[in-house]
Amino acid sequence: MPLLFVLGTGLLNELFARAPASWGLVARARSHLLVAISAAVLLASNGLLEIQVRRQLPAYLGIDRPLFVDKHPKLVERTLRLTELLEPDALVATSWAGIPPFFADRFRWADFLGLSDRHIAHGPAHRLLTLDDQASFHPGHMKWDIPYIAREVRPDAIYLDGSMMNPIAVGAPEYELVEGMYWLRRDSDKVIGLERRE
Repeated sequence: MPLLFVLGTGLLNELFARAPASWGLVARARSHLLVAISAAVLLASNGLLEIQVRRQLPAYLGIDRPLFVDKHPKLVERTLRLTELLEPDALVATSWAGIPPFFADRFRWADFLGLSDRHIAHGPAHRLLTLDDQASFHPGHMKWDIPYIAREVRPDAIYLDGSMMNPIAVGAPEYELVEGMYWLRRDSDKVIGLERRE
């Protein structure tokens, strides 16, 4: 996707470079026009002109706290708890690819949603979208493959929120839910600091 913006900017530069003198645009006018076009394209491509996004503009400008920042302390706390349950070189699958790997970089991390996993990324989305259901379009959060993660990737732990409890219980029976948040593989030798049920 970033290359699309590089290409667009390159094409605009080429257009202005080849603009005939008859256009009568002086260098400064060209620069202002290029800035205006770039700003309009940036706003439109990021959905910043939508009503819902405009409501969040104070957060984007640093006036209000960013979206979900109130949940970050709890996420850090839970991530640090995970470091007490697993050996430093354990493999953890997660859908949160930001805070947990940053605060628990001792682990190896696997992508649960296919953002960096070819198999999951090429698989089908779990939600069929229609034009009437655009609000459910969440790129990067619509693909997963629990049996593949459990049987092929075989992480020592799966670290997800409660909304995936039932699918994981069905698709990964070799994992046990611990403390309502961490799915630990029953036969993993990387699990520490926890009394395992026999």
